[in-house]
Amino acid sequence: MTHESLRRTNMTVGFVEVSGKEVRRLVGKLVDFLGLINVQKEIDRYQRRLRDAGPVLRGYIQREYPWLEALKEYYELDKAGKSVHRNLTPQIRALMVDAKKIVDLLPSMPESVRTKYRTNLLGGTTAGGYFFEIAVAWHFMRMGCSILWSEPGNKRQAEFLVKAPACEFNVECKRISVDKSRKVRRRDFAKLGEKLALELRHRHSFGRIVLTLDQRLPSDDASLNGLVQEVIQLLEAGKLQVSCQTASGVVSLDLAPENGVVADLPTLYNDLLVKKGADAHGLLFAERVNGRPVNPIELVVASKKSDGVLKGIAEEICHAGKEQLDVSKPAFIACFLEEVDDLRELSTDSGLQRMTCTVLAREELSHVAAVGYHGEPVVQGTPDYQMYASRGLLFRNPNCRFDQTRDFSFLLGDTSGP
Repeated sequence: MTHESLRRTNMTVGFVEVSGKEVRRLVGKLVDFLGLINVQKEIDRYQRRLRDAGPVLRGYIQREYPWLEALKEYYELDKAGKSVHRNLTPQIRALMVDAKKIVDLLPSMPESVRTKYRTNLLGGTTAGGYFFEIAVAWHFMRMGCSILWSEPGNKRQAEFLVKAPACEFNVECKRISVDKSRKVRRRDFAKLGEKLALELRHRHSFGRIVLTLDQRLPSDDASLNGLVQEVIQLLEAGKLQVSCQTASGVVSLDLAPENGVVADLPTLYNDLLVKKGADAHGLLFAERVNGRPVNPIELVVASKKSDGVLKGIAEEICHAGKEQLDVSKPAFIACFLEEVDDLRELSTDSGLQRMTCTVLAREELSHVAAVGYHGEPVVQGTPDYQMYASRGLLFRNPNCRFDQTRDFSFLLGDTSGP
């Protein structure tokens, strides 16, 4: 099977229409499900983490726990006596449409499944993976299918079974962390950015730092502090504009004394995305003076060692197909790719396509009808009307031995057929 023979389709998935006027009803039902005391405890813990974090890590924590930021904003508006639906933030909008999916699915869930989600959806690094299961199940329910949930406790099973009029199939959901197999992990990068930003502020400098590491970015504070010290030594020597080899790799500085000039952050951010390249991490941070951004700091970190992201995704798909899915039934594997917004460039002649083709050519995966990749959801609309969706990419398996799934539209907009 050549990679050209692998059927692929671009489409929108998870489309939701919700009026902003439903925010109190939906969020109220979500909080009732999660438990008000549990929600309040998590918000308190979240706020303590924000207080203890510096400006760079604070933004990372807010992205890591979007529900808690949204719930905090929701209760602050409520306490101030303000209309929530007239003051919807992007975080509250996303929370509202997430809540709709959970509320719609609750009647189909056995109590043990409800307990699983009630326990795991509020916070922690696993919350995103559990909500992705909710989003995929809701998608099939919206298509008119029935959802039969698997009882928790058995790791060798799918998340749920989808029963459509013409076929039924198992669904396994995989959350693919962008940090999997990466040489530069997001949290480590955020910690390094925090340390370097504080040092530059202490020395009243701003500008750009690019680190090209020989190996992996370390995770422990001692090693990160050593990396920061390499930059400090250059600053103390007065080398604000230099590119040189250090013990960790190549350090490039383009810095200057603070000047208080207001920065155009949107333009700087777009330039950063272009300059840093696909394999590097980028950070843009500016202090605020009279509410306006000044003295911006850019940080770009990459490793000379290649990442193994595609290999990691392949391993996840193979494990799901061989260890978690019943080979006697057709199966669909849904993969959520963190921090990926648009998958269109990956649909044709990409490493993702070639890897998926190779994986689905294996005889032991002939029960897998298709693999779907999902990007980050996006909320659009007016204060009273939200549209919520993410881009999706579907690869059908031409070697699947179950003919009844060939005409099934796994994702909305899929008209590819067999």
